[in-house]
Amino acid sequence: MNDQAQLDRRGLDFELVATPEEREFQRRLREFLDRELTEEIRRQHPLDLGLGPEGRVFMRRMGQAGFLGIGWPAQYGGSGGTLVMELILSQEFARREAYLPNSVARLMAGPVILRPGSEHMKREFLPRIAGGEIEFSLGYTEPTAGSDLAALQMRAVRDGDDYVISGQKVFNTQSHFADYHWLA
Repeated sequence: MNDQAQLDRRGLDFELVATPEEREFQRRLREFLDRELTEEIRRQHPLDLGLGPEGRVFMRRMGQAGFLGIGWPAQYGGSGGTLVMELILSQEFARREAYLPNSVARLMAGPVILRPGSEHMKREFLPRIAGGEIEFSLGYTEPTAGSDLAALQMRAVRDGDDYVISGQKVFNTQSHFADYHWLA
């Protein structure tokens, strides 16, 4: 049986695709989660009460261990890891039926800041995201547009050194515990 047939039959098998460095990442991550992920933290989820103080400490420990900011340059607090490492991270949390914290910051705000963001924004936010110090809420959904980004009505108009934001958002994901609001 060829490799593709094995993947089709068995699903994604990291033994077939992971490098030794990625397998070592998985081993370290499993040890970390076995040691640090308590039942109390595992049950904290952004759709209800959000991350409590224990979850915030856990998120910072994840950052200190290099499990956040995977694939980001080291100069911005990242580990320079691979996409497979990001998949391993998600899979290990899913195996434990646990919420992977820092998701809006790590997967939405951070990558956008990393690409077109100013150098000031990169240095201000990316190390803090990769360090597990901050989380963003997601403000896309609007009453008449839903999550259709092309139909959004909210506007930011420059007023001197500031911007005046006008419009309305609904379903602001994770806003009940986030440090910053990521608006579209």
